[in-house]
Amino acid sequence: MASSIRAAAVEYGWDAERVSRVLASLDQLAFEFSVDVVPAVPAGDHYGIPDLGVNPSGLRIRSGTWEITSPVELTRLTAERNRDPQIGGIGAFVRAVKTLKQIKAHHLPDSKPSSLYYEFILHEGFAAGRVRGGSWADLTASALSYVAGRLGTVEEYPVCDPVLGTAYRPGPQQSEIGWALARFDDLARRARWAAETTDRCQAAITWRHIFGSNGRYDELFPLPPGCRGTGVAMGAAAVNVSSGGTQERSFGSR
Repeated sequence: MASSIRAAAVEYGWDAERVSRVLASLDQLAFEFSVDVVPAVPAGDHYGIPDLGVNPSGLRIRSGTWEITSPVELTRLTAERNRDPQIGGIGAFVRAVKTLKQIKAHHLPDSKPSSLYYEFILHEGFAAGRVRGGSWADLTASALSYVAGRLGTVEEYPVCDPVLGTAYRPGPQQSEIGWALARFDDLARRARWAAETTDRCQAAITWRHIFGSNGRYDELFPLPPGCRGTGVAMGAAAVNVSSGGTQERSFGSR
């Protein structure tokens, strides 16, 4: 990995100090780190990446043509999208994308559609004002609900690249969409319940299920003080478990 970064730094003239910081950070990681590398060629103001098709056996193969993409412009659009709305002074879009990637990685590991597909869906939802919320809990529930609903319409209205306006390719197969829809529909219902319930211990257990785990932590979502791992309030906390309102339940608002 380090040698690849150094080679790219020389090729593209990256800032030496910044490269050194990146390499130092890699050395400190307590888990395996990898990247997906896709060959690309210049195509005007954009780039071309290998176009993939599906053979009669259902396997994805290169078609021999190039698919136009615009990662630089997508990065700019993402930064613009992250300016509004904000929650607690923090841009909501980027955090929503990262949250969705974690949820997808836990509940639908190594499955299609890719995380980029869901990111495109969120671009669409935020642009239309359909993903919203006054707290991180409400926003996450809204994002999951929008994704689930959108998966139900992709056959008629394909998900598009927010920069180019072209349909995402290669498009996911119907079986892949069906499986993803079932998972996200379930997660969306759980998230909405967790965002609205007054039982903060049970809400935390539900969020734990939704966020899942990663390579470093078995449970990403911490339990609030006074809550057991079963979702039951312990001791004196039981008296106050149903009080507190949205502020107490909204995990990212404090």
